[in-house]
Amino acid sequence: MSDLPTVRDVKLVLRHLLERAEFPGAAQFLGQVDFIEGVSGKIDFLDLHLSPSAPMAPGSSNPLPTVGYVEDAAHESLGEILIWVTGGKIQRLEYAEYFHRYAAWPTVAQLYMVGSIQSARPWADTPQ
Repeated sequence: MSDLPTVRDVKLVLRHLLERAEFPGAAQFLGQVDFIEGVSGKIDFLDLHLSPSAPMAPGSSNPLPTVGYVEDAAHESLGEILIWVTGGKIQRLEYAEYFHRYAAWPTVAQLYMVGSIQSARPWADTPQ
């Protein structure tokens, strides 16, 4: 697996995704990007470390309903990026690289589409 991206690289990709997202609360999550202070984990599941003063956003503990699709220089699909939230704050980025090579964290130039997704777990928002 590749080295972890810099905080700057993560912010650029996350800002790109959230500026194009169309769901309630997207602007509030976009407002959290500047509060990212660090990243850890592995390139396929980046844990984001936000400042304690980061504003809360509405939302449950699920992936946000937006996805960024990643391609290589030959315009071949490489994977997708999902944004995971816990307690109203961005917690993790999942880079689901289709071929499991994880050569490098995607750049904004590699994001060819930002789309909406529906939760694969419709029961996830249902109180237990």
